[in-house]
Amino acid sequence: MTRINRSAFALLLVMLVCSPMTAATRTWTGAVSDRWSDGRNWDDGVPLDGDDLVFPILSNRLTVSTNDLAAGTLFRSITVNAPGSRIGGNGIVLGAGGLILNVPFLTSLIHGDLTFASITLADSQTWRGRGSEFTHIGPTNINGKTLTITDAVRLDFVSLGGTGAIIEESPFGFLGTDSSAYAGAITVNAGPALIGGGTAGDVNVIGRGYGGDAQADAGANASLELSGANVGNVTVTGSGAFSLHGNSGTSYAGSLAFLPTTADPAWFVIADGSIPVACNVTSDVALGNALLIVRPNVNAAITLIHEQGAGRVTGTFMGLPEGAVFGNGNLVRISYAGGGGSDITLTPVSTGFTTTTTTIAASILPSSPGQLVSLSATVTAAAGTPAGLVSFYDGGIFLGSSPVGLSGNAFLTTSFEPGPHLFTAAYLGSATLAASQGNVRVSICVPPILTQQPASQSILQGQVVTLAVQANATPPLSFQWYEGFSGDTSKPVPGATSQTFTPAALMTTTPFWVRVSDDCGSVQSATAFVVVRQSRRRTVSH
Repeated sequence: MTRINRSAFALLLVMLVCSPMTAATRTWTGAVSDRWSDGRNWDDGVPLDGDDLVFPILSNRLTVSTNDLAAGTLFRSITVNAPGSRIGGNGIVLGAGGLILNVPFLTSLIHGDLTFASITLADSQTWRGRGSEFTHIGPTNINGKTLTITDAVRLDFVSLGGTGAIIEESPFGFLGTDSSAYAGAITVNAGPALIGGGTAGDVNVIGRGYGGDAQADAGANASLELSGANVGNVTVTGSGAFSLHGNSGTSYAGSLAFLPTTADPAWFVIADGSIPVACNVTSDVALGNALLIVRPNVNAAITLIHEQGAGRVTGTFMGLPEGAVFGNGNLVRISYAGGGGSDITLTPVSTGFTTTTTTIAASILPSSPGQLVSLSATVTAAAGTPAGLVSFYDGGIFLGSSPVGLSGNAFLTTSFEPGPHLFTAAYLGSATLAASQGNVRVSICVPPILTQQPASQSILQGQVVTLAVQANATPPLSFQWYEGFSGDTSKPVPGATSQTFTPAALMTTTPFWVRVSDDCGSVQSATAFVVVRQSRRRTVSH
Protein backbone atom coordinates (compact mmCIF):
# COMPACT_ATOMS: atom_id res chain seq x y z
CA MET A 1 0.00 0.00 0.00
CA THR A 2 1.40 3.38 -1.02
CA ARG A 3 2.20 5.68 1.91
CA ILE A 4 0.69 9.19 1.63
CA ASN A 5 3.11 12.00 2.27
CA ARG A 6 1.52 13.79 5.23
CA SER A 7 3.05 17.18 4.39
CA ALA A 8 1.78 17.08 0.79
CA PHE A 9 -1.67 15.96 1.97
CA ALA A 10 -1.85 18.77 4.52
CA LEU A 11 -0.86 21.34 1.87
CA LEU A 12 -3.51 20.03 -0.53
CA LEU A 13 -6.15 20.20 2.20
CA VAL A 14 -5.28 23.81 3.02
CA MET A 15 -5.46 24.77 -0.67
CA LEU A 16 -8.88 23.16 -1.06
CA VAL A 17 -10.33 24.78 2.03
CA CYS A 18 -8.79 28.23 1.73
CA SER A 19 -8.90 28.78 -2.04
CA PRO A 20 -11.77 31.01 -3.18
CA MET A 21 -14.59 29.03 -4.75
CA THR A 22 -16.88 30.00 -7.59
CA ALA A 23 -18.62 33.34 -7.09
CA ALA A 24 -22.10 33.19 -5.62
CA THR A 25 -25.06 35.27 -6.80
CA ARG A 26 -26.63 37.40 -4.04
CA THR A 27 -30.03 38.96 -4.67
CA TRP A 28 -31.14 42.02 -2.70
CA THR A 29 -34.40 41.80 -0.74
CA GLY A 30 -34.10 44.83 1.54
CA ALA A 31 -36.18 42.92 4.07
CA VAL A 32 -35.12 44.83 7.18
CA SER A 33 -32.99 47.86 6.23
CA ASP A 34 -30.84 49.45 3.55
CA ARG A 35 -27.57 47.96 4.88
CA TRP A 36 -25.51 45.47 2.90
CA SER A 37 -23.88 44.11 6.06
CA ASP A 38 -27.18 42.66 7.33
CA GLY A 39 -27.56 39.19 5.84
CA ARG A 40 -31.35 39.39 6.21
CA ASN A 41 -31.39 41.93 3.33
CA TRP A 42 -30.06 39.30 0.90
CA ASP A 43 -31.49 36.00 -0.27
CA ASP A 44 -28.33 34.09 0.64
CA GLY A 45 -26.43 36.02 3.27
CA VAL A 46 -23.96 38.91 3.23
CA PRO A 47 -22.07 39.27 -0.08
CA LEU A 48 -18.47 38.11 -0.13
CA ASP A 49 -15.51 39.13 -2.23
CA GLY A 50 -16.03 38.07 -5.87
CA ASP A 51 -19.84 37.65 -5.72
CA ASP A 52 -22.38 38.70 -8.36
CA LEU A 53 -25.00 41.12 -6.99
CA VAL A 54 -28.56 41.44 -8.32
CA PHE A 55 -31.02 44.21 -7.47
CA PRO A 56 -34.48 43.05 -8.64
CA ILE A 57 -37.81 44.84 -8.88
CA LEU A 58 -39.33 44.82 -5.40
CA SER A 59 -43.12 44.71 -5.35
CA ASN A 60 -43.73 47.03 -2.42
CA ARG A 61 -40.75 49.36 -2.13
CA LEU A 62 -38.00 51.18 -3.97
CA THR A 63 -34.55 49.65 -4.14
CA VAL A 64 -32.57 51.78 -1.69
CA SER A 65 -29.40 50.21 -0.39
CA THR A 66 -26.11 51.30 1.15
CA ASN A 67 -22.81 49.45 0.90
CA ASP A 68 -21.41 49.47 4.43
CA LEU A 69 -19.04 46.58 3.75
CA ALA A 70 -15.30 47.17 3.73
CA ALA A 71 -14.29 49.79 1.18
CA GLY A 72 -12.63 48.20 -1.85
CA THR A 73 -14.54 44.91 -1.73
CA LEU A 74 -14.54 43.30 -5.18
CA PHE A 75 -17.76 42.20 -6.83
CA ARG A 76 -17.66 40.31 -10.12
CA SER A 77 -20.80 41.99 -11.49
CA ILE A 78 -23.76 44.15 -10.50
CA THR A 79 -27.16 43.73 -12.20
CA VAL A 80 -29.89 46.34 -11.72
CA ASN A 81 -33.47 45.52 -12.75
CA ALA A 82 -35.39 47.96 -10.49
CA PRO A 83 -36.40 51.42 -11.79
CA GLY A 84 -35.17 54.41 -9.81
CA SER A 85 -32.71 52.41 -7.72
CA ARG A 86 -30.65 54.35 -5.17
CA ILE A 87 -27.51 52.33 -4.53
CA GLY A 88 -24.43 53.86 -2.90
CA GLY A 89 -22.08 53.74 0.04
CA ASN A 90 -18.47 52.67 0.33
CA GLY A 91 -16.23 52.36 -2.71
CA ILE A 92 -16.14 49.08 -4.64
CA VAL A 93 -13.89 47.25 -7.06
CA LEU A 94 -15.76 45.85 -10.09
CA GLY A 95 -14.73 42.63 -11.79
CA ALA A 96 -15.00 41.31 -15.32
CA GLY A 97 -18.80 40.87 -15.20
CA GLY A 98 -19.25 44.66 -15.16
CA LEU A 99 -22.61 46.43 -14.90
CA ILE A 100 -25.81 44.99 -16.36
CA LEU A 101 -28.53 47.65 -16.47
CA ASN A 102 -31.94 46.30 -17.50
CA VAL A 103 -34.24 49.19 -16.50
CA PRO A 104 -36.30 50.69 -19.36
CA PHE A 105 -36.63 54.44 -19.80
CA LEU A 106 -39.93 55.45 -18.20
CA THR A 107 -39.67 59.23 -17.78
CA SER A 108 -36.92 61.80 -17.50
CA LEU A 109 -38.02 62.37 -13.89
CA ILE A 110 -36.88 58.86 -12.93
CA HIS A 111 -33.22 57.88 -12.95
CA GLY A 112 -31.03 55.34 -11.25
CA ASP A 113 -28.12 55.95 -8.89
CA LEU A 114 -25.00 53.83 -8.52
CA THR A 115 -23.19 56.49 -6.57
CA PHE A 116 -20.65 54.54 -4.57
CA ALA A 117 -17.84 56.61 -3.10
CA SER A 118 -15.72 55.14 -5.89
CA ILE A 119 -15.75 52.42 -8.55
CA THR A 120 -12.41 50.94 -9.60
CA LEU A 121 -12.20 48.49 -12.50
CA ALA A 122 -10.32 45.30 -11.64
CA ASP A 123 -10.58 43.87 -15.17
CA SER A 124 -11.46 44.97 -18.67
CA GLN A 125 -15.22 44.66 -18.97
CA THR A 126 -18.43 45.50 -20.82
CA TRP A 127 -21.28 47.49 -19.31
CA ARG A 128 -24.50 46.53 -21.00
CA GLY A 129 -28.14 45.58 -20.54
CA ARG A 130 -31.65 45.81 -21.93
CA GLY A 131 -32.38 49.13 -20.20
CA SER A 132 -32.16 52.76 -21.26
CA GLU A 133 -32.85 54.54 -17.96
CA PHE A 134 -30.39 57.32 -17.14
CA THR A 135 -28.07 56.09 -14.40
CA HIS A 136 -25.85 58.35 -12.31
CA ILE A 137 -22.49 56.66 -11.70
CA GLY A 138 -20.13 57.57 -8.86
CA PRO A 139 -16.46 58.52 -9.39
CA THR A 140 -15.00 55.81 -11.63
CA ASN A 141 -11.35 54.88 -12.11
CA ILE A 142 -10.75 53.02 -15.38
CA ASN A 143 -7.49 51.85 -13.79
CA GLY A 144 -5.61 50.99 -16.98
CA LYS A 145 -8.36 48.64 -18.21
CA THR A 146 -10.75 48.75 -21.18
CA LEU A 147 -14.38 49.72 -20.49
CA THR A 148 -16.79 48.92 -23.35
CA ILE A 149 -20.33 50.37 -23.20
CA THR A 150 -22.94 48.67 -25.39
CA ASP A 151 -26.70 48.35 -25.97
CA ALA A 152 -28.60 51.57 -25.16
CA VAL A 153 -27.45 52.21 -21.60
CA ARG A 154 -27.27 55.86 -20.53
CA LEU A 155 -24.48 56.66 -18.08
CA ASP A 156 -23.84 59.98 -16.37
CA PHE A 157 -20.55 59.81 -14.43
CA VAL A 158 -19.81 62.12 -11.53
CA SER A 159 -16.19 61.90 -12.68
CA LEU A 160 -13.82 59.70 -14.65
CA GLY A 161 -10.19 59.05 -13.76
CA GLY A 162 -7.20 56.84 -14.42
CA THR A 163 -5.85 55.61 -17.74
CA GLY A 164 -6.89 52.87 -20.16
CA ALA A 165 -9.52 52.87 -22.90
CA ILE A 166 -13.23 53.63 -23.09
CA ILE A 167 -15.20 52.33 -26.07
CA GLU A 168 -18.77 53.53 -26.55
CA GLU A 169 -20.98 51.39 -28.79
CA SER A 170 -24.42 52.37 -27.54
CA PRO A 171 -26.70 53.86 -30.23
CA PHE A 172 -29.36 56.01 -28.54
CA GLY A 173 -27.38 55.55 -25.32
CA PHE A 174 -25.32 58.18 -23.55
CA LEU A 175 -21.88 58.56 -21.99
CA GLY A 176 -21.36 61.76 -20.05
CA THR A 177 -19.17 63.08 -17.28
CA ASP A 178 -19.42 66.32 -15.34
CA SER A 179 -15.76 66.31 -14.36
CA SER A 180 -12.91 64.25 -15.74
CA ALA A 181 -9.28 63.65 -14.85
CA TYR A 182 -9.15 60.71 -17.25
CA ALA A 183 -5.94 60.43 -19.27
CA GLY A 184 -6.80 57.42 -21.47
CA ALA A 185 -8.25 57.10 -24.96
CA ILE A 186 -11.93 57.27 -25.88
CA THR A 187 -13.42 55.66 -28.99
CA VAL A 188 -17.00 56.57 -29.92
CA ASN A 189 -18.59 54.14 -32.39
CA ALA A 190 -22.21 55.06 -31.60
CA GLY A 191 -24.08 57.46 -29.38
CA PRO A 192 -22.93 60.76 -27.87
CA ALA A 193 -19.98 61.12 -25.52
CA LEU A 194 -20.21 64.37 -23.53
CA ILE A 195 -17.21 65.64 -21.56
CA GLY A 196 -18.54 68.48 -19.45
CA GLY A 197 -15.29 69.59 -17.85
CA GLY A 198 -11.80 68.43 -16.98
CA THR A 199 -9.54 66.38 -19.21
CA ALA A 200 -9.38 63.27 -21.38
CA GLY A 201 -6.88 61.69 -23.74
CA ASP A 202 -7.16 61.21 -27.49
CA VAL A 203 -10.67 60.76 -28.86
CA ASN A 204 -11.65 58.86 -32.03
CA VAL A 205 -15.19 59.33 -33.36
CA ILE A 206 -16.27 56.85 -36.03
CA GLY A 207 -19.56 57.64 -37.77
CA ARG A 208 -22.30 55.10 -38.45
CA GLY A 209 -23.07 56.14 -42.04
CA TYR A 210 -25.76 58.73 -41.34
CA GLY A 211 -24.72 62.13 -40.03
CA GLY A 212 -25.98 64.09 -37.06
CA ASP A 213 -25.30 64.86 -33.41
CA ALA A 214 -27.32 64.23 -30.27
CA GLN A 215 -29.37 67.41 -30.75
CA ALA A 216 -30.37 66.31 -34.23
CA ASP A 217 -30.72 62.52 -34.10
CA ALA A 218 -31.17 61.67 -30.38
CA GLY A 219 -27.83 59.89 -30.31
CA ALA A 220 -28.01 57.42 -33.19
CA ASN A 221 -24.77 58.62 -34.72
CA ALA A 222 -21.37 58.76 -33.04
CA SER A 223 -20.53 62.19 -31.65
CA LEU A 224 -18.12 63.87 -29.27
CA GLU A 225 -19.52 66.82 -27.35
CA LEU A 226 -17.20 69.11 -25.38
CA SER A 227 -18.34 71.69 -22.86
CA GLY A 228 -15.39 73.51 -21.38
CA ALA A 229 -13.19 70.40 -21.56
CA ASN A 230 -9.55 69.77 -22.47
CA VAL A 231 -8.82 66.64 -24.53
CA GLY A 232 -5.97 65.24 -26.60
CA ASN A 233 -6.06 64.75 -30.36
CA VAL A 234 -9.54 64.48 -31.88
CA THR A 235 -10.11 62.39 -35.02
CA VAL A 236 -13.55 62.21 -36.66
CA THR A 237 -13.98 59.54 -39.34
CA GLY A 238 -16.82 59.37 -41.84
CA SER A 239 -20.11 60.80 -40.63
CA GLY A 240 -19.10 61.30 -36.98
CA ALA A 241 -19.87 64.61 -35.26
CA PHE A 242 -17.79 66.99 -33.13
CA SER A 243 -19.99 69.38 -31.15
CA LEU A 244 -19.01 72.31 -28.95
CA HIS A 245 -21.21 73.62 -26.14
CA GLY A 246 -20.10 77.16 -25.39
CA ASN A 247 -22.30 77.74 -22.36
CA SER A 248 -19.60 76.23 -20.11
CA GLY A 249 -16.63 78.01 -21.71
CA THR A 250 -14.00 77.38 -24.33
CA SER A 251 -12.86 73.79 -25.00
CA TYR A 252 -9.32 72.66 -25.85
CA ALA A 253 -7.84 69.95 -28.07
CA GLY A 254 -4.47 68.94 -29.47
CA SER A 255 -4.97 68.34 -33.17
CA LEU A 256 -8.32 68.09 -34.97
CA ALA A 257 -8.79 65.94 -38.09
CA PHE A 258 -11.90 65.09 -40.11
CA LEU A 259 -11.32 62.04 -42.35
CA PRO A 260 -13.97 62.04 -45.08
CA THR A 261 -15.72 59.00 -46.56
CA THR A 262 -18.79 58.44 -48.73
CA ALA A 263 -22.26 58.13 -47.14
CA ASP A 264 -22.67 61.27 -44.96
CA PRO A 265 -20.10 63.98 -44.23
CA ALA A 266 -18.77 64.65 -40.75
CA TRP A 267 -20.40 67.42 -38.72
CA PHE A 268 -18.66 70.28 -36.91
CA VAL A 269 -21.30 71.80 -34.66
CA ILE A 270 -21.49 74.96 -32.59
CA ALA A 271 -24.36 73.73 -30.46
CA ASP A 272 -24.97 76.71 -28.18
CA GLY A 273 -23.33 79.60 -26.36
CA SER A 274 -22.06 83.01 -27.32
CA ILE A 275 -18.38 82.83 -26.30
CA PRO A 276 -15.85 84.55 -28.59
CA VAL A 277 -13.72 81.38 -28.99
CA ALA A 278 -15.31 77.92 -29.34
CA CYS A 279 -12.20 75.70 -29.38
CA ASN A 280 -8.46 76.20 -28.90
CA VAL A 281 -6.05 73.76 -30.57
CA THR A 282 -2.30 73.35 -30.27
CA SER A 283 -1.57 71.44 -33.49
CA ASP A 284 -2.83 70.91 -37.05
CA VAL A 285 -6.45 71.11 -38.18
CA ALA A 286 -7.64 69.09 -41.21
CA LEU A 287 -11.25 70.01 -42.08
CA GLY A 288 -11.87 67.30 -44.69
CA ASN A 289 -15.07 68.90 -46.10
CA ALA A 290 -16.89 68.56 -42.78
CA LEU A 291 -20.35 70.09 -42.68
CA LEU A 292 -20.41 73.28 -40.57
CA ILE A 293 -23.50 73.63 -38.35
CA VAL A 294 -23.83 76.86 -36.32
CA ARG A 295 -27.04 76.81 -34.29
CA PRO A 296 -26.94 80.12 -32.35
CA ASN A 297 -27.29 83.36 -34.30
CA VAL A 298 -23.94 85.07 -34.82
CA ASN A 299 -24.33 88.74 -33.94
CA ALA A 300 -20.63 89.46 -33.35
CA ALA A 301 -17.36 88.08 -34.69
CA ILE A 302 -16.46 84.68 -33.22
CA THR A 303 -13.51 82.33 -33.59
CA LEU A 304 -14.57 78.76 -34.29
CA ILE A 305 -11.04 77.36 -33.93
CA HIS A 306 -8.08 79.27 -32.51
CA GLU A 307 -4.59 77.95 -33.26
CA GLN A 308 -2.46 78.34 -30.12
CA GLY A 309 0.57 76.47 -31.46
CA ALA A 310 2.46 76.27 -34.72
CA GLY A 311 -0.12 74.12 -36.49
CA ARG A 312 -1.88 75.00 -39.71
CA VAL A 313 -5.34 74.56 -41.22
CA THR A 314 -5.79 72.40 -44.32
CA GLY A 315 -8.97 72.04 -46.32
CA THR A 316 -12.28 73.84 -45.82
CA PHE A 317 -15.73 73.15 -44.54
CA MET A 318 -18.07 71.70 -47.16
CA GLY A 319 -18.96 74.27 -49.84
CA LEU A 320 -17.44 77.19 -47.91
CA PRO A 321 -14.23 78.44 -49.53
CA GLU A 322 -12.25 81.33 -48.05
CA GLY A 323 -14.43 84.45 -47.83
CA ALA A 324 -17.73 82.69 -48.55
CA VAL A 325 -20.87 84.31 -47.14
CA PHE A 326 -23.66 82.08 -45.89
CA GLY A 327 -26.82 82.29 -43.85
CA ASN A 328 -27.00 81.62 -40.13
CA GLY A 329 -30.07 83.59 -39.12
CA ASN A 330 -27.74 86.46 -39.98
CA LEU A 331 -25.35 86.38 -42.91
CA VAL A 332 -21.72 85.73 -41.93
CA ARG A 333 -18.40 85.50 -43.75
CA ILE A 334 -15.95 82.67 -43.06
CA SER A 335 -12.18 82.98 -43.03
CA TYR A 336 -9.53 80.31 -42.52
CA ALA A 337 -6.73 82.86 -42.04
CA GLY A 338 -7.98 84.88 -39.10
CA GLY A 339 -6.09 85.81 -35.93
CA GLY A 340 -2.41 85.05 -36.44
CA GLY A 341 -3.17 83.49 -39.84
CA SER A 342 -4.51 80.07 -38.87
CA ASP A 343 -7.74 80.85 -37.01
CA ILE A 344 -11.16 79.97 -38.43
CA THR A 345 -13.50 82.90 -37.89
CA LEU A 346 -17.05 84.02 -38.63
CA THR A 347 -17.83 87.72 -39.08
CA PRO A 348 -21.31 89.22 -39.58
CA VAL A 349 -21.74 90.83 -43.00
CA SER A 350 -22.96 94.42 -43.05
CA THR A 351 -23.11 94.96 -46.82
CA GLY A 352 -26.07 93.69 -48.79
CA PHE A 353 -26.03 90.04 -49.85
CA THR A 354 -28.92 88.08 -51.30
CA THR A 355 -29.65 84.61 -49.96
CA THR A 356 -29.89 81.69 -52.36
CA THR A 357 -31.42 78.23 -52.40
CA THR A 358 -29.75 75.17 -53.92
CA THR A 359 -31.54 71.92 -54.71
CA ILE A 360 -30.16 68.70 -56.19
CA ALA A 361 -31.68 65.77 -58.05
CA ALA A 362 -30.07 62.42 -58.83
CA SER A 363 -30.75 60.03 -61.69
CA ILE A 364 -29.15 56.58 -61.59
CA LEU A 365 -27.83 55.44 -64.97
CA PRO A 366 -27.52 51.66 -65.50
CA SER A 367 -23.98 50.63 -66.33
CA SER A 368 -21.80 47.57 -66.06
CA PRO A 369 -19.74 47.20 -64.03
CA GLY A 370 -20.71 49.62 -61.25
CA GLN A 371 -23.26 52.42 -61.26
CA LEU A 372 -23.36 55.93 -62.69
CA VAL A 373 -25.39 58.78 -61.25
CA SER A 374 -26.24 62.05 -62.95
CA LEU A 375 -26.48 64.95 -60.50
CA SER A 376 -28.40 68.12 -61.37
CA ALA A 377 -28.24 71.21 -59.15
CA THR A 378 -30.54 74.22 -59.38
CA VAL A 379 -29.61 77.57 -57.78
CA THR A 380 -32.24 80.27 -57.28
CA ALA A 381 -32.04 83.76 -55.76
CA ALA A 382 -34.65 86.32 -54.73
CA ALA A 383 -32.75 88.94 -56.73
CA GLY A 384 -29.95 88.70 -59.24
CA THR A 385 -28.82 85.91 -61.53
CA PRO A 386 -26.78 83.12 -59.93
CA ALA A 387 -23.30 82.80 -61.37
CA GLY A 388 -20.17 81.00 -60.31
CA LEU A 389 -19.55 77.38 -59.35
CA VAL A 390 -21.40 74.48 -57.74
CA SER A 391 -19.24 71.89 -55.97
CA PHE A 392 -20.53 68.32 -55.68
CA TYR A 393 -19.75 65.91 -52.82
CA ASP A 394 -20.39 62.26 -52.04
CA GLY A 395 -20.48 62.31 -48.27
CA GLY A 396 -17.29 64.20 -47.44
CA ILE A 397 -15.56 63.25 -50.72
CA PHE A 398 -15.21 66.09 -53.24
CA LEU A 399 -16.37 64.95 -56.69
CA GLY A 400 -15.84 68.07 -58.79
CA SER A 401 -17.22 71.50 -59.64
CA SER A 402 -19.41 72.72 -62.49
CA PRO A 403 -20.31 76.27 -63.59
CA VAL A 404 -23.83 77.57 -63.06
CA GLY A 405 -25.52 78.06 -66.44
CA LEU A 406 -27.89 80.82 -67.48
CA SER A 407 -30.83 78.73 -66.29
CA GLY A 408 -29.27 78.39 -62.83
CA ASN A 409 -28.37 74.72 -63.32
CA ALA A 410 -25.11 72.79 -62.90
CA PHE A 411 -24.50 69.14 -63.77
CA LEU A 412 -22.10 66.32 -62.90
CA THR A 413 -22.04 62.61 -63.73
CA THR A 414 -20.02 60.24 -61.55
CA SER A 415 -19.68 56.56 -60.64
CA PHE A 416 -20.48 55.20 -57.19
CA GLU A 417 -20.50 51.96 -55.27
CA PRO A 418 -23.59 50.15 -53.93
CA GLY A 419 -24.69 51.35 -50.52
CA PRO A 420 -26.03 54.58 -49.01
CA HIS A 421 -24.84 57.94 -50.36
CA LEU A 422 -25.62 61.52 -49.50
CA PHE A 423 -24.84 63.68 -52.53
CA THR A 424 -24.50 67.40 -51.81
CA ALA A 425 -24.53 70.32 -54.23
CA ALA A 426 -22.89 73.41 -52.72
CA TYR A 427 -23.25 76.76 -54.48
CA LEU A 428 -20.13 78.71 -53.55
CA GLY A 429 -21.71 82.17 -53.82
CA SER A 430 -20.64 85.30 -55.67
CA ALA A 431 -19.86 88.95 -55.00
CA THR A 432 -23.53 89.62 -54.21
CA LEU A 433 -25.06 86.19 -53.57
CA ALA A 434 -24.65 84.03 -50.45
CA ALA A 435 -23.60 80.39 -50.59
CA SER A 436 -26.17 77.61 -50.10
CA GLN A 437 -26.39 73.83 -50.18
CA GLY A 438 -28.83 71.04 -50.96
CA ASN A 439 -28.54 67.26 -50.76
CA VAL A 440 -30.22 64.07 -51.89
CA ARG A 441 -29.92 60.47 -50.70
CA VAL A 442 -29.25 57.67 -53.15
CA SER A 443 -28.95 54.04 -52.12
CA ILE A 444 -28.28 50.84 -54.01
CA CYS A 445 -29.34 48.11 -51.62
CA VAL A 446 -26.99 45.41 -50.34
CA PRO A 447 -28.56 42.44 -48.50
CA PRO A 448 -27.02 41.71 -45.09
CA ILE A 449 -23.92 39.56 -44.88
CA LEU A 450 -22.90 38.27 -41.45
CA THR A 451 -19.24 38.95 -40.68
CA GLN A 452 -19.36 37.58 -37.14
CA GLN A 453 -21.73 34.87 -35.87
CA PRO A 454 -22.95 34.88 -32.25
CA ALA A 455 -20.62 32.56 -30.35
CA SER A 456 -21.70 29.77 -28.01
CA GLN A 457 -20.60 30.37 -24.43
CA SER A 458 -20.49 28.56 -21.12
CA ILE A 459 -21.59 30.19 -17.86
CA LEU A 460 -22.44 29.26 -14.30
CA GLN A 461 -26.05 28.93 -13.23
CA GLY A 462 -27.51 32.36 -12.45
CA GLN A 463 -24.81 34.32 -14.32
CA VAL A 464 -25.45 36.45 -17.40
CA VAL A 465 -23.79 36.52 -20.79
CA THR A 466 -23.86 38.79 -23.84
CA LEU A 467 -24.26 37.49 -27.39
CA ALA A 468 -23.18 39.65 -30.34
CA VAL A 469 -23.43 39.63 -34.13
CA GLN A 470 -21.79 41.76 -36.81
CA ALA A 471 -23.05 42.33 -40.34
CA ASN A 472 -22.32 44.32 -43.49
CA ALA A 473 -25.43 45.70 -45.17
CA THR A 474 -27.21 48.83 -46.33
CA PRO A 475 -28.21 50.89 -43.26
CA PRO A 476 -30.41 51.06 -41.39
CA LEU A 477 -30.14 47.53 -39.99
CA SER A 478 -32.67 45.85 -37.73
CA PHE A 479 -32.06 42.93 -35.38
CA GLN A 480 -34.38 40.39 -33.72
CA TRP A 481 -33.11 37.70 -31.38
CA TYR A 482 -34.98 34.42 -30.91
CA GLU A 483 -34.87 31.64 -28.37
CA GLY A 484 -34.53 28.27 -30.08
CA PHE A 485 -32.69 26.84 -33.05
CA SER A 486 -31.81 28.92 -36.10
CA GLY A 487 -34.88 29.46 -38.28
CA ASP A 488 -37.40 28.85 -35.48
CA THR A 489 -39.32 32.15 -35.13
CA SER A 490 -41.86 30.92 -32.56
CA LYS A 491 -40.08 32.56 -29.58
CA PRO A 492 -38.90 36.08 -30.39
CA VAL A 493 -37.27 37.65 -27.32
CA PRO A 494 -39.17 40.87 -26.42
CA GLY A 495 -36.98 43.96 -26.65
CA ALA A 496 -33.98 42.04 -28.03
CA THR A 497 -33.57 44.21 -31.12
CA SER A 498 -29.94 45.32 -30.88
CA GLN A 499 -26.64 44.05 -32.27
CA THR A 500 -25.90 42.63 -28.83
CA PHE A 501 -28.24 40.66 -26.58
CA THR A 502 -28.02 39.94 -22.86
CA PRO A 503 -30.48 37.17 -21.83
CA ALA A 504 -31.90 37.18 -18.34
CA ALA A 505 -30.06 34.92 -15.91
CA LEU A 506 -30.41 31.36 -17.22
CA MET A 507 -30.83 28.20 -15.17
CA THR A 508 -30.56 25.67 -18.04
CA THR A 509 -28.72 25.44 -21.35
CA THR A 510 -30.59 27.53 -23.94
CA PRO A 511 -30.14 28.09 -27.70
CA PHE A 512 -30.48 31.53 -29.34
CA TRP A 513 -30.14 32.99 -32.83
CA VAL A 514 -30.63 36.38 -34.50
CA ARG A 515 -32.18 37.62 -37.74
CA VAL A 516 -30.52 40.68 -39.32
CA SER A 517 -32.55 42.67 -41.85
CA ASP A 518 -32.31 45.72 -44.07
CA ASP A 519 -34.50 47.06 -46.88
CA CYS A 520 -33.06 44.45 -49.26
CA GLY A 521 -33.68 41.29 -47.28
CA SER A 522 -32.60 39.39 -44.19
CA VAL A 523 -30.18 36.71 -43.05
CA GLN A 524 -30.32 34.41 -40.07
CA SER A 525 -27.39 33.47 -37.88
CA ALA A 526 -26.24 30.08 -36.73
CA THR A 527 -27.49 28.82 -33.39
CA ALA A 528 -25.51 29.98 -30.35
CA PHE A 529 -25.78 27.82 -27.24
CA VAL A 530 -25.52 29.29 -23.77
CA VAL A 531 -24.34 26.26 -21.81
CA VAL A 532 -25.26 26.56 -18.12
CA ARG A 533 -23.19 24.73 -15.54
CA GLN A 534 -24.33 24.32 -11.97
CA SER A 535 -22.41 26.56 -9.58
CA ARG A 536 -20.66 25.15 -6.55
CA ARG A 537 -21.48 26.51 -3.13
CA ARG A 538 -18.83 28.68 -1.51
CA THR A 539 -16.99 27.26 1.50
CA VAL A 540 -15.79 29.42 4.34
CA SER A 541 -12.12 30.39 4.06
CA HIS A 542 -9.74 29.77 6.96
